[in-house]
Amino acid sequence: MCGIYWYNIISIMKSLLILISIGYNTNDLILTNKGVFGKCGLISTTQMQSPLNKIDSVSYSSGLFGKIIGYGTVRISTTSSTFKFRFIRDGQTLYNDIFNQLEISEVESRNLDAKAIVDAMAEKLS
Repeated sequence: MCGIYWYNIISIMKSLLILISIGYNTNDLILTNKGVFGKCGLISTTQMQSPLNKIDSVSYSSGLFGKIIGYGTVRISTTSSTFKFRFIRDGQTLYNDIFNQLEISEVESRNLDAKAIVDAMAEKLS
């Protein structure tokens, strides 16, 4: 009787590991200095592409097994929709990198705006 119990637990654990493995190998998130690109799914695939200035929020969550194995869920909300990427390896680092890149992008945008204003004023004065 006890052997059947442990057999069921081991079967469930194997199933979870298989699902995590599939999730690891079918989800990709790529961060560039211009935007975020993502793909998830094995049979049904969802893709997203968003410039950094269209990202409204980013969140990260990880359960107990995720913390042990090193994966989590990253959610990216854009002006048009929300994308959820599960089983992302080292998701906390990706989450931090996205925020850092958003900050850099914001500073670059302000610098370009300031340069355009200075150029326009210089043209008016000459």
